[in-house]
Amino acid sequence: LEGAVRLAQQQGMDACLLPASELLPLVPAVLESMEQFDLLALDDCQRFAGDAAWEEALFHLYNRLMARGGRLLVTADASPTAAGLLLPDLATRLAAGPVYRMSPLVDEDLQALLQARGRARGLRIEQDVAHYIAMRSERSPGALMALLDRLDRMALAQQRSVTIPFVKDALGW
Repeated sequence: LEGAVRLAQQQGMDACLLPASELLPLVPAVLESMEQFDLLALDDCQRFAGDAAWEEALFHLYNRLMARGGRLLVTADASPTAAGLLLPDLATRLAAGPVYRMSPLVDEDLQALLQARGRARGLRIEQDVAHYIAMRSERSPGALMALLDRLDRMALAQQRSVTIPFVKDALGW
């Protein structure tokens, strides 16, 4: 979602990311006039399931966004039909667009991601180094990108290549 919002903003669109965890302490009326955005991204929508007031507010927001030609991007831990929504019309609307099931990346994918992002930064990360890092770090793209940031800064400061000995020294492994 963050990437989609960032890309939309780079293309001159008004875009906003709203995590459900930050919205739920507020009143559902906070969604009024959110249709002003060209792209509205809602994270963890399953957290609204079972709350009639929030579901109705989301339903009306969806309708206003579509009427205005806006876009809604939603994440949830289940498909719209399996999310436990009380309002069938909301589930239908959320299922009207493409619905994708995303699986966690396997180790090989995480290593490829690390190498690709390293290349984009001008860092050469060999397969054995990527494997070493992926096997010893938290296995999530976010955690790997945070490690890559640290390694990039340290490699630049020390004028060193990213090798297993460097990673051991830099990260204290």
